[in-house]
Amino acid sequence: MSLAVMGGFETNYGASLFMCTFYISLGSLSLPLNILNIIAYGRSTIRHKYLYQVSYESFEIFDSLSLLLTGIGRGTALWGGYLYTNITVNDCFFKTYWVHTLDIGIEWPCWMVILMSIERICAATSPVIYKKYFSGYTKLYFVIFVVLAGLLSLAAGGISAWGDETINTSRHCAIITSTGTAYSTFHYTWVIFAYIFSFLSLLAVYCASTKVSASTNRNDRDKKFFIMMVMCFISILFVSGPSVVLVGIKWNAWEVSDVVVAIVTGMPGFLTIINMFINFRYRKDYRESFLLIFCWNRKRATAPTVTNFSVSPATFRTLQSVHQSKIAFSMARISE
Repeated sequence: MSLAVMGGFETNYGASLFMCTFYISLGSLSLPLNILNIIAYGRSTIRHKYLYQVSYESFEIFDSLSLLLTGIGRGTALWGGYLYTNITVNDCFFKTYWVHTLDIGIEWPCWMVILMSIERICAATSPVIYKKYFSGYTKLYFVIFVVLAGLLSLAAGGISAWGDETINTSRHCAIITSTGTAYSTFHYTWVIFAYIFSFLSLLAVYCASTKVSASTNRNDRDKKFFIMMVMCFISILFVSGPSVVLVGIKWNAWEVSDVVVAIVTGMPGFLTIINMFINFRYRKDYRESFLLIFCWNRKRATAPTVTNFSVSPATFRTLQSVHQSKIAFSMARISE
């Protein structure tokens, strides 16, 4: 049994109040956006094409929920006057209700990022493998694997916390103060690796497509790749910030104000908002689905009826002459 004491979070009522308010506000904003993305990608005509994206957005819901639950849980402790009281690592994991969503809210999206990166590489470099493993129900099996991998990771975190009597000097109960040192360090290192791997997969796809694509299409393609790579690089920065700060706290490298912790750890939540605008701008089918949610392009989506059919005068004269020729030809056949 360990009798060690772990701090790392500065005790300041104003900073903690800001943190709780920030988490609740950001979670309340990102959660409905996640749901809108799922509805847009889940339209029957494109659902199969964007199965992985639907899964990713579904997992992102847990990240948004983790912000809400963490803000509510820590806020309740702050307003109750016991946020800055001691609690063990074991009790943080097994006696609070927000730690688990904090874990899987990061793990599941990261596993999906890895899976989508592998799919991207296979599609660009090996169409045979892509067709064999990333079509039909096989894609669904990979999503199930991601779910199981996230749950196994959560179980590993629970095992690392089991019986750990290390004392935390506050009840923030973040992942770093609710699990063992080895697990939490690996957890945040894995997060950074997932997005770096995604960036490298984009580079691989770009290099592969450069060899086979026509030069006339390169300007548009290069522009899209540039936007995607910039977004991926921003994602790396947004997920690396929390990882570096929290792992540093875990290893007692520094103490950080709750304001800094809130802003840094809330950065991945902004990715939902940024990705939504990028998808709306560069994915036509997503944009059409999104607009259909609010019936903004109902006129475009409605199929034309016979009563609304009209042609130009020139086209009408052409069709009339063709029709008359057919009648003349038929009359000639009858007279024979």
